[in-house]
Amino acid sequence: MIDNLILVRHGESEANAKRILGGRLPYPLTALGRRQARHLAQLLKNVKLSKIYSSPVRRAYDTASAVAKAKHIRVDVEEAFTETDVGPFVGKVLPKAAKKWKMNNPGYGEQFNDLKRRTVPAIERIIEKGKGNVMIVSHGDPLMSLVYHFIDYKPNGHHRFSMYPQYAAITIVSFKSGYPRLLVFNYSGMVYRQLLFP
Repeated sequence: MIDNLILVRHGESEANAKRILGGRLPYPLTALGRRQARHLAQLLKNVKLSKIYSSPVRRAYDTASAVAKAKHIRVDVEEAFTETDVGPFVGKVLPKAAKKWKMNNPGYGEQFNDLKRRTVPAIERIIEKGKGNVMIVSHGDPLMSLVYHFIDYKPNGHHRFSMYPQYAAITIVSFKSGYPRLLVFNYSGMVYRQLLFP
C-alpha cells in the first residue's frame, strides 16, 4: 500500500483562460499555467515520489511532466483519470454552455457517477499495489470524484458540496494508518494568484 496520495489539478490552460469547456481537446497551458507547473515542482522538491500518473490530456500531462523532469522520473498515462466527457458542449464558451450542460442529467455527456466508475477502481488499484508517495495529475471533476470517495460524501443533484481543486494545487490523502486521511486540501502556497504571478 502507498504512504501518501498527492492529487493535483493541471495548471491553467488556454481553454480555462478563455472560459471554454475544453473537454479532452489538447489545449496547452498558458504562460501562467506553465509557471504554476514549475511552482508545483518547486513545492514538491523535497518530496520523494515513487510514481507519477497523469491524464492523457495535454494540459495535465504537461503539468505532470514539469514535476517529473525535476524528479528525473517518468510520467505514466492513466486513461481513467482523463477529463470529463462534456458531450456536445466541448469547445463552447463556458457561461453559455454551463446553463445547458448538467453533469447529473442523462444526455449531456459524462455524469458524476460515470466518473466514479472509472476513477475509483483505478485509484484503489494504485493504492493497493503502489508504495511510497504517488502523485496523480488530472482535472477538476475527476479529482473531486476521488476526494468525495475518500470522505464518503455522496452528491445529491445540484445541492452537492463542491470541493473543486484549483490550478496546480495539492491535495494529500495519507494511508499510513491503513485508511484514508485527508491531510491537505487545495494547497498551492499562495492566497491570490496575483501575489505570486503578477
